[in-house]
Amino acid sequence: MQNEEHREKHILLDDIVTLLEDLKRDPGAKSKPSTDAKPASTASDKDKADQGGLIIREMVMQTMKRRADVTTEGGELKEKTAVEGRRSSLATAIEVDSERDRAIREKRLSSTDREERKAEREHQAALAKIESEKMINLINAALSSRK
Repeated sequence: MQNEEHREKHILLDDIVTLLEDLKRDPGAKSKPSTDAKPASTASDKDKADQGGLIIREMVMQTMKRRADVTTEGGELKEKTAVEGRRSSLATAIEVDSERDRAIREKRLSSTDREERKAEREHQAALAKIESEKMINLINAALSSRK
């Protein structure tokens, strides 16, 4: 029993170390976009740290669930091999990573949509200003022709 717990702890630590290395490697691997404002980069860093924390929390929860699955059920132990445990933790890590990528893509898409709507509003305002100036010039021309 103690040997089993020791093995579980090693698996958990291996998983956490692997995830931590991936998190450290990912921000360095991604190229930074053009120079952003300082608060935006710190907010981005905070989001990445929060996501990393969520990944580690999810891995710990999976390990706790795995430990609960290994406990007695009707007096018999359910055995899970280290390979199965690692496979499930890798599957979970892949799932969490894909969810994080999807969230990042959605955030970028919404940002792009906001920028497009802003550009469209600015364009409409410029057209309205041109139309207004045109009408003012027509009225001024009509008034000056009456004199």
